[in-house]
Amino acid sequence: MYKSQKIALDANNKQRNWFAQQCGYARFAYNYALADFKSELAKDNFLSASELNKRFNVAKKEYAWTKSQDQVVANKSILVILLPQYLIGYLIDLIFRSLSIVVQNKVSQQIVKL
Repeated sequence: MYKSQKIALDANNKQRNWFAQQCGYARFAYNYALADFKSELAKDNFLSASELNKRFNVAKKEYAWTKSQDQVVANKSILVILLPQYLIGYLIDLIFRSLSIVVQNKVSQQIVKL
């Protein structure tokens, strides 16, 4: 017999407003960092997640409403931009490691045959 629990998020109006603000802030951070990332990439300059975050922290000071927002939301939104690049780099690294192991095994087998 399986037991489960259902949890409902029953927010009041103040909490709904806060959630909506955080979603808007996440979208703002994502769009700003993505535009910054694309403009620098066009100049052949790859920005890391930490560099994008630093640039966003400087730029957000122009907007007074960002002071009351949660910075973790912005950090996670900016990290999403670079997630595909990190995954692709990781997969390429795995492929080359597996290829090098195969090549090393074949070379050692040929040496043994000699």
